[in-house]
Order: sequence, then structure tokens, then C-alpha cells
Amino acid sequence: MFRSVPFVLVGWVSLSLAGCDSSSLLPPPPPELAAESDQLLRATAKTMELIFREGETPERSILSQLARLEAAKSRMLFRMTQPKAGDPPARQAELIRKAVAEGVTALVVEPDDAPQVGEALAEARSRGVAVVLLDRTVPGQGKPYTVVAYEPFSRTAQSLIDAVLEDVKAANLPAKGPAVILVNSLFDSHATDRVAAMKEALQKAGVTVLEPLTFEVTDENARKTLSDALASHPEISMVLANDDQGLSAVGNLQAANQVKGKLVQGGYIAFEVNLPLGSLPGCAAVVDRNLKGFVQQFIRAAADLSRGKALPERIEVPLTFHRTRQTGAAREQPGEPNPIANTLKGLGLQTGEESTKPEEATKKDQPR
Repeated sequence: MFRSVPFVLVGWVSLSLAGCDSSSLLPPPPPELAAESDQLLRATAKTMELIFREGETPERSILSQLARLEAAKSRMLFRMTQPKAGDPPARQAELIRKAVAEGVTALVVEPDDAPQVGEALAEARSRGVAVVLLDRTVPGQGKPYTVVAYEPFSRTAQSLIDAVLEDVKAANLPAKGPAVILVNSLFDSHATDRVAAMKEALQKAGVTVLEPLTFEVTDENARKTLSDALASHPEISMVLANDDQGLSAVGNLQAANQVKGKLVQGGYIAFEVNLPLGSLPGCAAVVDRNLKGFVQQFIRAAADLSRGKALPERIEVPLTFHRTRQTGAAREQPGEPNPIANTLKGLGLQTGEESTKPEEATKKDQPR
């Protein structure tokens, strides 16, 4: 079974950060030499600062760690700041001005709505600081800022719901639902958008959608939340999960035979390494929301801009849809690539399920 997915993600990042190169076996330099080298590095190296909006989430910690790795690849120092809980919206503007005063080369900002933020960003750019924004732009004079954002979640949500409905039909379950969306209480910046996209796609297909089920963080809580809902609404035929943890809980609940009847599920994952969640019982499809790719794009954009490279106004980060074969008819031809089965094989796991080739299953839905 696949449990405690957030710990898998954090562990993966931690291992990456630990570093295993041969230089770690060498003795440390003398303290005075290390201090001198550090001062020289900071005096000559370019520095990038990531400034979030107010609100602390575990995913931001992962984002920050991934960003530090990517910034190092671009030969830039990195640091992250954000307003504290309860700070006024204008606090982000103060952090921007502080970073500029300290000599940062590039800023990556998830901008708040306060007008002071737009003013601070304009000041930063007028002083030669490269500015890249996340998800949304801010009004300002002159050339628009470069914005790095995910492609619209509506594209992959539609593919996800189509796959779920196909398996619902093949399993002779009620095509009109009801369906329910399982939501982790540890919201990330894009959680609300994913929920809205899935709900809209379900309603567009004529499926009755119950109120979202919010669970508190853990696999155990997710299972209990869903079990209680199924006891009250045994007619539920579809469960959509907003994140890896929810997807894992639904599949594990079915694998443990703790669900009466059949359920078809699907949902979003943060990393490709969690594709095996698509092999859990009843899973029709998963969408990799490409968290690592999101980080790579905004770090590279800021580094390129700081070096004078021209960038477009908007850089979209693609999502990847993966169709798994469960109750529905296979659409894959023998011998063709199978992303989920290949991932499982690479992890030394065995499964009877297969996935269809994403580019054939949803060619019209894939980002261009």
C-alpha cells in the first residue's frame, strides 16, 4: 500500500538536499579561510529571493528546497521570505524593498493584492532587479512582468473526469453519481483552482456533486472522513482527490476491502514519483501537477531575465495526464509505452493494471 505520501515527498527532497558527492569526504577548510571564501562568494555571486504571500504550508517548504537546488544550478545564491501570519498585506512590499536594498539580483514574487506591492515591484525593476511573478500579474507602467503559472486546470480536469466516467460506465455504476471531492486541509496555492476545475467538469457531465470532504492532513483522517461520508451516502460512485494523500487514502481504503460496493477514483499528484498511486484499486486516472517543473520554470526565468534574456509575458507549466486501466476497456495497443507500469517496474513493484499512452488517450487535451 502507498501511505503517508507527504512524508515520501519530503523524504525525497531531503535526500536530494543531503548531497553525496566526494567532496563531503574531504576535511573542512580552516575557519578563517572558509569565512573569507564565503564573503568573497557573497560579494560576487548573484542572489535570487523568493517572496511568497502570507501563509505557511508544508508545500512551500518543499518549493523552497527545490528552488534552492535549481538556483544553484543557475549559479545563484537563494533565499526565501514571506509575511508572517497576521501581517498586513503591505508587509510584502516592505520585504521587496528590503531585498532590493540588500542587493538582490532577481526577485520571484507571489504577489499580494495590496497596491503597495505593485509600487515596490516597480521600484525594484527601475533599479535593475529582474522580477518574475507567480500565477498573477500586478498593474503597473511600462513592460508587463513575466508571469509563471500552471496551464489552466480545466484542461486536465476534463480528461480526468472523462476517464472516471468511462470506468464508471464499464463497472455498471450510476453515471450521474453522486460524486465527492476529497480535499486535504493543508491547502497549497493552487488547491482551490483544482477543486473548482474538477467540480465544473463533473457538473458539465451531468454528475451530482456533493459538498467537498475536507480531511485533516493524515491518511487515517482521510479514510475516516470518506468512510463516514460513504455511510451517509452509500450511493456515491465517484471520488476525486485533490492531492497525493487523498488519492492514497481512497485506494488504500478499497484495497483493505473497507468499502461496500465499487468506487471509481481519480485525482492529482505533486510528483511523477507518485505515479504508482494510479495502480491502486478503482483509480481511473491521475494528473501529475508537476511541482518540480513549476519550480524549474520560475527559477530559470528569473536567472535568464537577470542576465538580460528577453522573456514572454506568460510561461505556462504543463500538467501531465496519465490514464490507468482498471474497470474500463483498454485503449492501449500491445507493446506500446506504459508510463505507470514502467514506473512500478523501476521501483521493483508488480501490478496487474496498465496505463494507456497519454498522448493517444488525451491528445486533444495535452498542452501544446
